[in-house]
Amino acid sequence: DAGVVYVLPLRLGYLLEKVDRRLKSRVPAAPALAGTVLGSLPLPRTRDTDAAIEIQPGVAPLLEHALARRPQPTPAPAYDLEYVQWQCARCPDIESWTCLDARDAAASAAALVFRARCAPADWRMVWWEAAARAGAVGAKVLRAATAFAHAQGARSLSAIVSRADERTADRLRAEGFRLQRGGHPLYVNPSDRAAFVPFDCVGALSYLDTDLAHLP
Repeated sequence: DAGVVYVLPLRLGYLLEKVDRRLKSRVPAAPALAGTVLGSLPLPRTRDTDAAIEIQPGVAPLLEHALARRPQPTPAPAYDLEYVQWQCARCPDIESWTCLDARDAAASAAALVFRARCAPADWRMVWWEAAARAGAVGAKVLRAATAFAHAQGARSLSAIVSRADERTADRLRAEGFRLQRGGHPLYVNPSDRAAFVPFDCVGALSYLDTDLAHLP
């Protein structure tokens, strides 16, 4: 349970899937509702988005600034731009887009949204926000990312965060994301067990970790 999932339902089908599972357990012959026209109905999204937030196909070079920032003193996974481009832009199984403020050369807030071709309705997101500028820019990027996924027909948008990262969890909850049951394990093979940090102190977990970007 090192990582937890926050999910934002964007279409009625996400909620109907839960209804379908309950019905099937009681009435095996019950028709599935999530695959009908009802399932494609969008859930209302009323929050305004900022026109300055750009949506760029793939992994934008400006993400290098967000990736270079490390949460201190919390140990966390670290990736360079080339790795993220390999995982989410050049991979033929993934379609990705970068959301960032075009006026902010330092990319103090950014989001990467993507979908796997094997599960195109359920989108995923990695979101970065510099602690020094937590607030308006990060909220605008987050809202633009959710609005873009909503407009592209996504059924849901989810993000993984560290169980210890209450700050990010609070930001997601403020935008309507809700904690999903269960969690994701974190596997670490330390070279020095005496120096290894406890699991509950690892921060900045995301869908970039352990190839989770490619899992349905």
